Order: sequence, then C-alpha cells, then structure tokens
Amino acid sequence: MDYILFFKDNKRFITFGIMMTFFSSFGQTFLISLYVPNLIAMLGLTNAAFGGLYAGATILGAVSLMYFGRLIDTVSLRKFSVITAVILLMSCLVIAFSGSIAGVVIGLFGLRFAGQGLLGHIALTSMSRHYEENRGKALSLSVLGFSIGEAIFPVTIGFVIGLYDWRAALIFSAILIGIILIPLIYWLLSKVPDTTDNNEDKREKHNFSYVQLLSDKRFYIIALNGTMLPFMLTGLLFYQIILAEQKGWAIEWMATCFIGFAVARTLGSIVSGPLVDRYSGVQLFPLYLIPFVIGVSLLAFFSHPYIALFYLSLAGFAMGLSQSVKGAVLAEMYGTRYIGTIRSLFTALGVLSTAVSPVIIGWMLDAGWNFTSISLIAAMIVTGVIMLSFLLKTEKDYIIIPSQQ
Repeated sequence: MDYILFFKDNKRFITFGIMMTFFSSFGQTFLISLYVPNLIAMLGLTNAAFGGLYAGATILGAVSLMYFGRLIDTVSLRKFSVITAVILLMSCLVIAFSGSIAGVVIGLFGLRFAGQGLLGHIALTSMSRHYEENRGKALSLSVLGFSIGEAIFPVTIGFVIGLYDWRAALIFSAILIGIILIPLIYWLLSKVPDTTDNNEDKREKHNFSYVQLLSDKRFYIIALNGTMLPFMLTGLLFYQIILAEQKGWAIEWMATCFIGFAVARTLGSIVSGPLVDRYSGVQLFPLYLIPFVIGVSLLAFFSHPYIALFYLSLAGFAMGLSQSVKGAVLAEMYGTRYIGTIRSLFTALGVLSTAVSPVIIGWMLDAGWNFTSISLIAAMIVTGVIMLSFLLKTEKDYIIIPSQQ
C-alpha cells in the first residue's frame, strides 16, 4: 500500500527512473552476448580476441564514466539524460552498419558507457538526490527496470534476430530508444524541479575532487563490497554455457532459469525499499550479499538441474537488494551534494570489475579449474567481504564530505 501511494504521488519521476534502468539493458552483457557469435564470425576473430576487445571497450567506458558521470551534478538532468540516450542510440547504429573492428569497438564502447554505465547511474543518482525520507522506496522502484529489461529484451531481441538478423535487431533497438525513451525523458521531466539549477551549488561542486573520497577509509570498504557482486556474477554468467556443460544441464534449461533470476531480482528490489527506509542502507550493507553466497555454495556442491534455478534466483535476489542498499549507503555516508560525482566513481569501478572478471575466470578455466572449485572460491571471498563490511557501521558518523539535502 505504501508503494502504491508513493508511486501515485511521484509517478512521473519514478517512471523516469524505471525507464532509464529498463533501457540500460542494451548495454548489459546479457543482451550484448546475443550478438557475439555473429560479430565474431563477421570480424573473423577468436573467442579470446573478441573477449579482449570487449574488455577493452568496457574498461574505456568505465574510465570515461569517472569523468562524464560527475556532470550530473552540474548539468540539467533532462539534457544529460537525453544526450546519454542519443549516445546509446548511435552506438546501436554504429555496430549495425559497421563491418570493421574499429567500428564494432566504438559501438561497444558506447553501449557499455551509456547503457551499462550512465543510464543506471542517472536513475539511481537522481533518486538518491531527490528523496530523503522515502529514498529506499524510490531506489527500489526505479531499479525494477533492470528486472523488466532482463525478462523482456532477451526474448524480444532473440526473436528479431531469428526472424531477420542481428543487424536488424540493433536497428530495432535504436528505433525503440528514439521513439520511446527520448520522448519520455522530455515528458516525464517536464514538471520535475531540476536540482542542478542552483548556480552557487554548481560552483561548489567543481571544488570537489576524487582525492577527498580516496582519503576516506570507508571508501575502500564500500568499493570492495559494491563491486563484488557484479564482478562475480558477470564472470559466472559470461561462461554459463561451459557451466551448463560441466554440470550436465541443458542450455535451454539454463535459459529458462533466468526467469527465476528476473523474478527474484524484482522481489529483492521490492523488499529492499521498506527495509532501507526502516533500517538504513548502512545496517543492511553487510547482509545483502548473503543470498549470493548461499547460491554459489549450492553451485559448488550440487549438480541437480534445480540447483541452476536456486543459484540464479538467489543471485537475482541479491542483485535486487544491492541497488537500493548501495544507493542508500552512498547518500547516508556522504550526503547528496556531490552524490553524482561520488556515484560515478563507484559505478565506474563496478563497470571495470565486469571487464576484469571474465578474463580471470576464463584464465582459470583454461588452466583446468572447474566450476565446482571456482564457485567455492567465490563463496569464500564474498563471505570475507561480508565480514569486512560490518566495520562500516563503526564509521557511520565520520563524514568528510559536507552533506546538503
């Protein structure tokens, strides 16, 4: 009931957040992976070579995000969002009409930078800044777009690829961005006050540097915790076909289990909002990773086909919890005056982790490791991060960056 009333009173701005996270799917690995076999065949590359190009594009996107992501603190939200959507649209078209390695890399960079990075960054930053009392609800509702995208876009894009080809699917994606997302941004934000309009605040924001953030020891706890789930999960999902082969699972069954991932992520998003508003993001920060530890532990010790469903559902639930909890933690720890700049660094680290993990797990697989060992190591590492994250509570009152609501 609280969600319904809250959404009714804030439907335009919350819908904006949902649409931004929804369309971020075009830059996520789970959707880009549908194009990979065709891109490899077109370019005449090996799997390892293409993986290197993909990692390079992702790393470049993460580095760019550290600079451009902070502009949300000083640029009009509507202008910043439209420009990001245009970059995403153009990136789809660049890949669709490209026949060269350079063109594909440029397109992949745009998809990772604007899609995986900026769209989600804009949604969560604007929710964290715009709300204080109901920040948890706003964040949990806005991240529903991630789950909806995971449920809808793979089937839709896969259907278009099967009916026509992969280039048509990319053009179709660009058309959706052009006729749905961009007009919606203009309309949904037309009556929302822009929190970047204060000139005095703009001048102050330019005085902030990442050095201040790096000097705070809480940064390293938050960064390690915040990057752990995208790092581990991206690496595991990137090699899901090999995982299925080692476990003796049908590829079709693995694909079906992603429905559980999407449903559980939605449930986690919904549950996290009231929990954050009641207990705070800081108190929940060490706990949201526990479902993922349980999931990968099951993956390590069992091979029954239903384990795939349990593992993906628990991972999805943790992902649903994570966005609201991590978004609230940054606002609680550092305030909202520089939240765009601060989130841009943490988002960039998360994107960077998704570039590194497939390389590391790929190396382990090439060296003869199996997913039983890899899953067990992942569970042990994440458990250690959970224990370390409990230290964040003792640092709650140590604020080095002035807060301004």
